[in-house]
Amino acid sequence: MKRKNSLIASVVSLMLLLALGGTNCLAQTCSASDPPTDCLNVDKYLVQMGFPSTNGCCCGGDAIDPGSGTVSTPINLISCDGKRVTTLSFTEPSTTPGSMPETFDLPELQRLILSNLSLSGAVPDISANKKLRQLILRNNKLTRFLYTNFSVNPDLANIIVSSNPISAPFPSSLLNVHYLYNLEIDNTDITGEFPDFSKNFNLVQLNTSCSGLTGNLDGRLPPSASTLAVTCFGQTSKVYYCNATTPQNRALSTVREPSIPAGTSAQCAGSPVSLSSTTVPSASGSPSVSASPNASGSKPGVSQKKAMAFNVLELFFIVFAALLLL
Repeated sequence: MKRKNSLIASVVSLMLLLALGGTNCLAQTCSASDPPTDCLNVDKYLVQMGFPSTNGCCCGGDAIDPGSGTVSTPINLISCDGKRVTTLSFTEPSTTPGSMPETFDLPELQRLILSNLSLSGAVPDISANKKLRQLILRNNKLTRFLYTNFSVNPDLANIIVSSNPISAPFPSSLLNVHYLYNLEIDNTDITGEFPDFSKNFNLVQLNTSCSGLTGNLDGRLPPSASTLAVTCFGQTSKVYYCNATTPQNRALSTVREPSIPAGTSAQCAGSPVSLSSTTVPSASGSPSVSASPNASGSKPGVSQKKAMAFNVLELFFIVFAALLLL
């Protein structure tokens, strides 16, 4: 009888917990004394960013308020592999925005997506997150980099820090991230000479528009890029080209902003190709190269001399044939 009463009490307790919204922790069989391995750290980060704690139950599929999404397709979510957190993805802000954590002590973290949250602070130190593949921190209030040696994160493929008031030099270590596929630093105050991306063969998408990068693009664009944005609509361009016949420059078929301007004579001093002989494509068109031979007034080259000699010889034979007909 006692055993039966105990069973009934357990069932009633279970029903009460379900009614009170305790399904997440029950589904995970987690407790304050035995939480999933990473959840205590996650709760600390959530509170700092202005979100409620999960009370040690961060690994439930619907453990987090889905925001304006649904439980099946939440806007804010956490994914785990066992007791290890692999994804932190929050794109809808809390009512009281907080600050960006300086580090994320989550060794299995692969995706860190914290966008549109109005978080203050800095781009975090991710040197301990060796498995990180995506770092997306778009549209916050971040002002600097805490750590700039991105080359210690070999699996990084997607880095987006756009629409942040980051005032710092371009981290040169980004050029050493071998698998980098997409880089977006647009609408920031990141400064420096336009980096040499010519050896970043995996970099397909690059957006540096409306940033503080300046200088000549010749030989510096990623050779495999299919989407490039390097100028700023409505503003005087800070970047320019001198030699539009280089393969990288001629590949600018999907630049979103207006045409990249040619550099001035002073900017392009020593350039091997005359500025007047080439044009860089507009936003809607494919690359074009307009021929303007000898536009600089220099003497004809060898190929031009051969063409002239051929034309004279051809004219001679035409005259000769005409005389025979007479």
